[in-house]
Amino acid sequence: MELPREVIKWLHHLNISYSLRNIKSASNGIIIAEILNIYIPQSIHMNSLENGFSKEIKRKNWIIIKKVLTHLNIHYDETAIINSEKNEIVKLFIQLYEYFNEDKAKYECIQTNEEENKKYIPSFARSTITQKIR
Repeated sequence: MELPREVIKWLHHLNISYSLRNIKSASNGIIIAEILNIYIPQSIHMNSLENGFSKEIKRKNWIIIKKVLTHLNIHYDETAIINSEKNEIVKLFIQLYEYFNEDKAKYECIQTNEEENKKYIPSFARSTITQKIR
C-alpha cells in the first residue's frame, strides 16, 4: 500500500523537519509526534523523544505518542509499526490525515495478478528457472 497523493501533499504542506523519503523511517514516531505538535501544540514534548531505530528507542517513543493518539481515538498496531511494517505506517498516516482534515483520503487498492505483470516485464529482466529454484 502506498500513501495517497493527497496525504503526501498534506505532509509536504506541513513542512516537517524530517524527510519522508522512506515511509519506514516513520516507525520511530518522530514524524508522527511532529504532526501532532503542529495540530495540538504542547501535546508532546519533542525533547522527550529519541531519534533512533532500535526497537527499545521506538518503544519508548511510542509510549509517549500513544497517550495522545488514544485521546484522539486513533487506533493502530503499535507492534507492527515498531517492526517497520509499511502498510501499518501508511494506515496511520491516512488516519491522521482524515482526522485533522475532516476529509476521507481517496485511495485505491489495486490488486494485480502476477501472471498479468509478467507480460510487461522485458524478457531480459524475467527471473530464470535457476533463480526460482533457489
